[in-house]
Amino acid sequence: MKMWKGFFRKKAGKNNSAISDADHPARQEIERAVRIADQSIHFHFIGEKTGIQIKPSALFHLMTAVDRALEKSPGDTDLLMAKSALLSCGGKHEKALKIIEKILESRPDHFEARQRKKFPHTWDHLFMHPSWSEKRKFLHPMMGMNLLRGNNIQIIRQGLKTGLAVVFPCEQDAFVQSIPKEAEIVWDIGISESLHGALLSHRLLVKEDDREFCAGEGAQTANPPPAANLQNGYCLLHLMNHLDSCFIVLTDGHQILYNTRYDFSARCKAKIRNITDDLIRSNTQTDAGTFLQMFREVQAAA
Repeated sequence: MKMWKGFFRKKAGKNNSAISDADHPARQEIERAVRIADQSIHFHFIGEKTGIQIKPSALFHLMTAVDRALEKSPGDTDLLMAKSALLSCGGKHEKALKIIEKILESRPDHFEARQRKKFPHTWDHLFMHPSWSEKRKFLHPMMGMNLLRGNNIQIIRQGLKTGLAVVFPCEQDAFVQSIPKEAEIVWDIGISESLHGALLSHRLLVKEDDREFCAGEGAQTANPPPAANLQNGYCLLHLMNHLDSCFIVLTDGHQILYNTRYDFSARCKAKIRNITDDLIRSNTQTDAGTFLQMFREVQAAA
């Protein structure tokens, strides 16, 4: 069984996503929209269901900021996705879908737009994801819930764009003793194969001089799901294909011990594409019971 296909390393560099560029023509409007969203969107939880609340006045100001950003950067895919999400927040689902269709006319490969069109009522839009940045000191409650469910790779909102955070639990004492500041942290990711299908397997390695140990590991089923499933490895890999980086987060309860953005190198992006292409060709499905059996096989082989 081949466990790991590639790895991501932290490296210096700027985020190449246009909406995150400091010289974006609508930078002022984007930052205003992000501030409004961060201050106005509140999450509530009922069992395993998640919902958001936003006052009509805040929704109006948020939409105004996004519209003004689009005036300065018409056709910006990320801004159009944000506008579609806001229309959904306001219950204007038909108008939201029209924007999705407009995006797909010019970007037929846009995975999020395809999923939003295919699952308009079950695929969460941008503002259903918790806001995240390197400045965060405490884990968002929704991310804590996902972590308890075994979902280390999580979808987050990075400003006005969808992003990913890889979250591992880590006790404070272990972090201080085992992860010195000068250590190199590497996120290993790959596809594990079993008789029942594919797993997206990953682990966090800490390297210092000649010493190396695993600080965390996880696995999520990676076969194409029959319904909308944002925690499915197949869907997460498709999202990675449209990203330039992710966040690596170590947390003790809700207290953040380590939180940094990791850039994807060209080599890593190519490996993500190869893994995704392999999964598309396999085109199999796995239920929850089979996934648990697959995960146990991977643990036994490790």
